[in-house]
Amino acid sequence: MTMVARLILTILIAALAMPCSSVRAAPERFVVSKGHQDGWDALVTTFGVRKGFFRDKGLEIEIVEIDTGAPTLQAVVAGSVDIAVSVGVAGLMAAGMKGAPVKMISANFTGASDFVWYVRADSPLKSFKDIGTETTVAYSSNGSSSQMIALALMKQAGVTGKAVAAGNTAAALTQVMTGQINVGYDGNGGMGVAEFQHGDVRIIATGGDLVSFRDETVRGIVVTEATFAARRDQLARFLEAYQQTIDWMYRDPEALQWFADRAKVSVAEAKRVVDQIYPASALRLGPVRLLDQSIAQAIEFKRIPQAPTGEQIAKMFDNSLISPTN
Repeated sequence: MTMVARLILTILIAALAMPCSSVRAAPERFVVSKGHQDGWDALVTTFGVRKGFFRDKGLEIEIVEIDTGAPTLQAVVAGSVDIAVSVGVAGLMAAGMKGAPVKMISANFTGASDFVWYVRADSPLKSFKDIGTETTVAYSSNGSSSQMIALALMKQAGVTGKAVAAGNTAAALTQVMTGQINVGYDGNGGMGVAEFQHGDVRIIATGGDLVSFRDETVRGIVVTEATFAARRDQLARFLEAYQQTIDWMYRDPEALQWFADRAKVSVAEAKRVVDQIYPASALRLGPVRLLDQSIAQAIEFKRIPQAPTGEQIAKMFDNSLISPTN
């Protein structure tokens, strides 16, 4: 054997003897749809990617922007995305009970504090109690948490207006300002929206007004049963990085700066919105809370025909991937 051949052989043997830990594995990839506009809670994945928390867990994240919560569920069922964030609990049950192979692996928003409903400044409506049978009240899309909250607000006020799927918040605002809809909705407290800042619209209710929703999970993180079975380890790491991002967002002023920059508002305005409608407890991951109440509401508001069986609940909800520290 020549000297060169012996040298090459020595290098190969040394390389094979190196510990596996010294070889960096390629990141494992997830396509994630975030939904729910650009609210503070909807930006967790975005900020976590930017800050490197997912990369540190060995994950590569591609974010797909989808306007509202219900279409994010459709995307995960269709296989267009791996993980759907901010899916309404009622919408998940409606799909799962019809046979869709979907599973909610964690809550990601508890309560309804982040939604507001508003009217044009010249509207005679002062509160939900002024809504009549012909008054149109906007929500995003069928099966979304905004639909459930709008219906619950009307029930709490004792009124029977017409709930209307208006699309995303920008579409709802256009319809309110042009007189097509009486009451619009916004999922981010009107932050950065000129009509709110200039007094062209008035808020008449918030999701925080709903006593019954304050401790109830309204949105969660969803995957298909196949993804859950095949990628448990990666999903657990995704949830760990997601919660790590939330903790950082409430600790580091840099997150508020990013939020303000994205909405093109001052940091003071961004902080006002976070302080008023995004308590840290609302975003924390964990098991879905008050599921029995969610089931009763979904039946009442005709999202599902009857209560799911115990077997169906076990298929649709699983919190086994949530870290005990969450």
